Amino acid sequence: MAYFHGITQHELTEGPVYYRRADFSSIGMIATMGDDADSDTFEYFKPTFLTGTTGRELAGEEGTLKIALDSIYDQIAPRILVVPIPATAADDAEMEANKILGVRSLEAAQAQYGFKPRILGAPGLETLTLAQEMVSMADKTRGFYYGLALADTAAEAVAYRANFGSKRLMLIYPSFDDHAEQSIRTVASALGLRALTDQDKGIARCLSNQPIQTNISGVTDAVDWDFTDPNTTANYLNENEITTIIKRDGWRFWGCRTTSAEAEYAFESVVRKGDQLLETISEAQFAVMANKLVPALTTTLLDEVQRVLDQETVREELLGGKAYYAEGYNDITTLRDGQLHLHYDYTVPPPLEQPHFYAVNTGSYLLNALP
Repeated sequence: MAYFHGITQHELTEGPVYYRRADFSSIGMIATMGDDADSDTFEYFKPTFLTGTTGRELAGEEGTLKIALDSIYDQIAPRILVVPIPATAADDAEMEANKILGVRSLEAAQAQYGFKPRILGAPGLETLTLAQEMVSMADKTRGFYYGLALADTAAEAVAYRANFGSKRLMLIYPSFDDHAEQSIRTVASALGLRALTDQDKGIARCLSNQPIQTNISGVTDAVDWDFTDPNTTANYLNENEITTIIKRDGWRFWGCRTTSAEAEYAFESVVRKGDQLLETISEAQFAVMANKLVPALTTTLLDEVQRVLDQETVREELLGGKAYYAEGYNDITTLRDGQLHLHYDYTVPPPLEQPHFYAVNTGSYLLNALP
């Protein structure tokens, strides 16, 4: 260093690890479109990023794209990544192949746009094969797929549900009324309502029992429902991990469950919140990768994870959480290899699915009858 009789300032870049909550309110979907869509905006098999509501004016009238966007925008105008595919095909096999190609394109969209859509759907295009592909994508990206149970009766819906065992899938039955476009609106409304709920009430609030803003005239199967009676078709569907649609103070999705057989992954909101927390903590580590593994760094990592858990608890997105070192994971061998093992636990508040009230007719208040 050259001689200098004075103070030299050095700005250091080291500091705390900053955690930004992972965005889980963006929608990713597959949709069909015709030649009347705006070719400068939409291109077949290419992910298109939409903000605001301008997409609906450019989507054309053919295919599922405009109807799906309308139903989403009835709820909210979120960030959307949509992959358009042709509205027509030579046969069913070609159409199915186009759908799968659309899924592949949507899955790879992060490289282009820098984020992953987490609320996934293919409104009006559902098949068993497509649903399985979308669930596979959800598992890879920590997304969540909302799809129809392809059935004409509740019993058929339960039979269809047996094809799945994923914690990142919510099946819905029935669909909105018997017009063809309403099957598109059913899933699209679920996507929009999920995005709205994420932003207004938090990811830890499940989709169930919130008014659907889409104009609905009815449903394809009149599911009987009474939330004081377990012997209803709605409860039969919920018991078998299928979300249904009820009418009380407007139309509402009714049901909180995924198709997972594991109790800790039973609820949609719990799974999604756990995924968001994992993603938030993981993404923040990019800034510290390859830094010197010294006490200041390890302490900072642990403290900052705890700060995230505390913040989420204050927001009532968690009931609590703790970051800690677990015995037996960090030793000379692992540390020499550049490995550091940190643990954290947390509890996501489950949705209130079944409150119990116990009524006792007592004589304790009989004397209140006297003046």
